[in-house]
Amino acid sequence: MTEREQKLLIALVKMVSRYLDGHGDEVDSISESAGEHALEALADFGLMEALNTRFARWTEEGKRFRGDVAGIPDRQAIPVTGNSLQLRGVVTRSLEELAPLAAEVATNADLLKRFEDVAFGDDSRRTYEVAQEINAYVRTFYPSLTEPEGLKVQLVLDDMIGRRKGKF
Repeated sequence: MTEREQKLLIALVKMVSRYLDGHGDEVDSISESAGEHALEALADFGLMEALNTRFARWTEEGKRFRGDVAGIPDRQAIPVTGNSLQLRGVVTRSLEELAPLAAEVATNADLLKRFEDVAFGDDSRRTYEVAQEINAYVRTFYPSLTEPEGLKVQLVLDDMIGRRKGKF
C-alpha cells in the first residue's frame, strides 16, 4: 500500500467508523450509496469482508488498521452503561431488547418473504424500500421506533435469515 493509499484509507475508515452504524464487527451502510461504496473500497483492500451490498464485517487486518494506523479504539473496549447504547446522539434499545420486534415481523409471512428476497442481494433501492416497509409495520405496534432501532430490527432479521440459510 502506498503512502497516498494509506492516507485515503485512514480517512475512509474514520468516516465509516463515525457515520455508519456498527454492530460488533459488522457495519451497516444503511443502504446509502456512499456507504456501500466505502464498504466495497475497504473490502478491495482486505480491511472488510462484504456480506452483501448493505453489510460488511471488519477483517482481522481491518481491525488492526483501525486501531494501529487510524487510531480508532476497539468498540468492544468502550464501556456501555445499562441496556442502552448511544448512536449519533440518540438513545436506542439494544439488539436483545429489539429481538421481540424482529420476531413479530417474522410472523408476517409476506413481509418476511420480501425481506428474505432482498436481504442478501444487490438491489439497494429495493432493500431500502423493504426496510422502510418493515419500519412502518413495526411502528403499527411499537410507535416509538427510531431509525437506528429500525436498522437493528433489520439486523436481527438478517441474522435470523442468514443462520437459516447458512450465511453466518
